[in-house]
Amino acid sequence: KGVSRDKALPEESELSMLVASVVKVAVFEQPARERIRLYHQQIKEWLEQPHMTLTQVHRLLAENYQLGTSYMSVHRYVRKHLREYTRPVTVRVHSRSGEQAQVDFGSAGRMIDPEAGKLRKAWAFIMILSYSRHRFVRFVFRQDSPTWLDCHIRAFDSFQGIPKLIVYDYVPGNIIVTMCPTSLCGRRSQCAGDEGVGGKELGT
Repeated sequence: KGVSRDKALPEESELSMLVASVVKVAVFEQPARERIRLYHQQIKEWLEQPHMTLTQVHRLLAENYQLGTSYMSVHRYVRKHLREYTRPVTVRVHSRSGEQAQVDFGSAGRMIDPEAGKLRKAWAFIMILSYSRHRFVRFVFRQDSPTWLDCHIRAFDSFQGIPKLIVYDYVPGNIIVTMCPTSLCGRRSQCAGDEGVGGKELGT
């Protein structure tokens, strides 16, 4: 229902209602884009992190900045202004059930620490079962040996089992520095060895 060349103009009151409805939609949509634009750089940094999804970005915006926009608003903004950070189609690496899991331990930007009650730098521990693609995600505020081990134990408890092989992404950063800090082991190259470190078999 609206204004048409083939019909007479509606009454002034009806015309005012039509104009008001159009203006209302425009006013509603524009602030969402502008409010998201305020966090453009932060969204970009989040999307640069491995395994970060738009669902997580939407949640982080709500938790850290109390941004009340919808998921679709964030999705449209990223598609239009940060298209290069949208995830391409990937090919699944096949493995047998219980054989392998993949682990990443990377930065997740800044999140509210419930214990401290303030924004702090956070990390995301992510373990994905290669066969089922089931994943375990835990956000933490420390990247040290006790936290690293605790995340593994929680992941195994969540999966109710331990995969035979763990494949780590960016091993020198995630394993060598975390498990064998320079203050204890000296130079990192001495810990890593000449050939680097591969996956660690944990048993069946």
